[in-house]
Amino acid sequence: MKRVSDGRKILKGQIAMQTYNGLENRIQLWDGKFTTGYRIVEFRIIPKVPQNQEEVLALLSTEPKGGVPSSVNMQNNENLAYSIWGAPNQAYFSNWNWITEGNMVIEDLWISCYSTGDETLLNYYIVLEKYSMTDWEGAGVLVDNLNQGGPN
Repeated sequence: MKRVSDGRKILKGQIAMQTYNGLENRIQLWDGKFTTGYRIVEFRIIPKVPQNQEEVLALLSTEPKGGVPSSVNMQNNENLAYSIWGAPNQAYFSNWNWITEGNMVIEDLWISCYSTGDETLLNYYIVLEKYSMTDWEGAGVLVDNLNQGGPN
């Protein structure tokens, strides 16, 4: 696997907050080849209008979660990155970001989020690095990202 020298990609924008109807937000990365992929190197979130009593959890995964990610499940290999804003209870240093070491995304990326407040939009900032690989390495990444830990 080799990092592509000019392959750094910065994604930023707003998405609708996850609601109980299972709304998912897809970030299309798939170029139709198993020989290219992206490594998540940074993931941060902040509500559009931060409020004092709001906590937000967001996760990046290789498959849609189909529900509200109101808890963290590091046992699930599909979940590659987490970002928490304003938890617990807006304490000092209440933001937390965690990215799986050595992660790789071959197909699309899915972002899911949950909020305890009334906010309807979430700002996100994602930094990706592009990699080239053989077909076999790409197939291995897809197997590594299989859900081994149950739902969400």
